[in-house]
Amino acid sequence: ACSTRSILQSGHGVSAVVTAGHQSASSSFKVERPPRSTSEFEDLRLVINELARHLDTIIKDLRLEHTRLSQLEQAQRRFLADASHELRRPLSVMAITLDAWHDGVLQPEEQPEAIAMLRVEAKRLGRFVTELLDLSRLESGRATVALESLDVAQICAEVTKSESSMPGAQILMDIPPDIPQVLADRDGLYRVLRNLLDNALRFTPLQGEVKIWARRDEAGVRLGVTDTGPGIAHDVLPHIWDRVARQEPSESAS
Repeated sequence: ACSTRSILQSGHGVSAVVTAGHQSASSSFKVERPPRSTSEFEDLRLVINELARHLDTIIKDLRLEHTRLSQLEQAQRRFLADASHELRRPLSVMAITLDAWHDGVLQPEEQPEAIAMLRVEAKRLGRFVTELLDLSRLESGRATVALESLDVAQICAEVTKSESSMPGAQILMDIPPDIPQVLADRDGLYRVLRNLLDNALRFTPLQGEVKIWARRDEAGVRLGVTDTGPGIAHDVLPHIWDRVARQEPSESAS
């Protein structure tokens, strides 16, 4: 009894273990339990220390998961806001134009231009919806890739033709005749080039040029789109891989 009392009074026995348990309960898992020569105390100390380390790891994992979920929630909010903004613009333009037409505000000489603008906005809206569906399939793992040997010049010509009927800068092709075929997914390659070309046309003046090109290099074939527009603003560059990242023409680099 005397020995037990002295252990408790000195703070090196069960009371120390109890104190350590309270510290663990308050999420402080770094405390070390004092060693004792008695085997029962030593076994208890080792078990509690191991439990504390395990709980500490679990708490850290939970905090990391909480942070990840918070970031995901913020990204989803940004995505919905950006998507809503991207959808609202063409719909507003189309609605205003059609209302003006219905009310007789549009003059006969203005109607061809209005029709062309409606076609542009409708096409842009359709593309955006398609891109959202593609993104959904990619994230859900339902997207399939069908690799085949493709003629680069033919794909570039198809992309150029899809844009050439719309008003905008002149589109040029720079594809060497000896460019080899590439192994790629036809739909995926077409969408990538089309998106690049569409973005270039949106930010290039009517009197400018947009070029779709191909070059051979050590890795195979490099494809790209360049334009004579103002370029991407420096503060926008870090966000070009964000979902639905966009830049207004007024924000373009000078």
